[in-house]
Amino acid sequence: MRLLIYSGFNPRQRDNYGQTSLHLSCINGNLTSVKELCEQDGAELDLKDKNGKTPLMLASGRKHQDVIEYLRRQIKSKNSFIPKLDLLSIAFGPPGNSKVAILFFMVNVSCWGYPMYIIKCLPYTWYDLMVLHIIFFILNIVMWFSLFHASTTDPGYLPRNVPEYDLAIKQVAHFDEWKQGENPLSRLCHTCRLVKPLRSKHCRVCNRCIKVFDHHCPYIYNCVGYKNRQWFFIFVWSMFLLAMCTDFFAYYILSEEFDWAICIGAIEAGIATIGVTAVTSMMTFHMTSNITSNERINQKRYNYLKDGKGAFYNPFDKGPVSNFRDFFHMKRELTEKDVEILSL
Repeated sequence: MRLLIYSGFNPRQRDNYGQTSLHLSCINGNLTSVKELCEQDGAELDLKDKNGKTPLMLASGRKHQDVIEYLRRQIKSKNSFIPKLDLLSIAFGPPGNSKVAILFFMVNVSCWGYPMYIIKCLPYTWYDLMVLHIIFFILNIVMWFSLFHASTTDPGYLPRNVPEYDLAIKQVAHFDEWKQGENPLSRLCHTCRLVKPLRSKHCRVCNRCIKVFDHHCPYIYNCVGYKNRQWFFIFVWSMFLLAMCTDFFAYYILSEEFDWAICIGAIEAGIATIGVTAVTSMMTFHMTSNITSNERINQKRYNYLKDGKGAFYNPFDKGPVSNFRDFFHMKRELTEKDVEILSL
């Protein structure tokens, strides 16, 4: 349905029975199409056909319960004079893109971690562990600096509504790949209306296509992509080292004297260390292998990650040193033609 609309089809056009695409979708019980049509500008939800039937009536007559419930919500929302205020979304972000994770991290560190460090740790261990404290200070600066940049830097948003998309849509009928069982539309993003470059992916949370998409991270409230992956890498490594320092501080104090507050902090730090270690190890492996989280998880979807026999092959992996340079933008990026040659 989305492809038809983007190709120029008018969803409000009526047939000989006075029915629009919305009427027909309700008859068939196609909830996906109903949602797509209702999201279009100027969608008429109460429009009657020549028999006086609205889309809701047609769905009710065929007992498509999911379509009925969705249409009722849409009609109620459309006819409401009072704008709906979602206070939770205002405070923490919309569903699927919540700020809870990053707010929890910042509040936990600022209101629990730092007070515990200043009150319980620093006065008792400064002279014994002065060098470690200095390292701890520096790592905190690095952590907040990298978090800020990872969170606010454009991860690699691709431009929308590019002319190549319209050209590709017009050429769909002429693709020989249809005969070979391949889908030439797999490289098209109908939301951003673009032809997706190699290694890019549409993030359903940000609702944008990201260059060299890795994953969407709620702890930085941003995607991790080509332009900010370096900052995210530094952030997770600084977090890992800070977690190790915190664990050592807790062990050092508890070995001298038992303290419930330090004990609770040590347990929390230990749990955090496990999670941070896993993420840091994963990011380090991906960096040294020149592969993204998305590619590793969904490798079977991408033909460019297969050799001539269909087995997994990573054409971007040129060794740890070369991959490191590529990760930090110290060398030329491989083009699609380069990948095709390497995959032969």
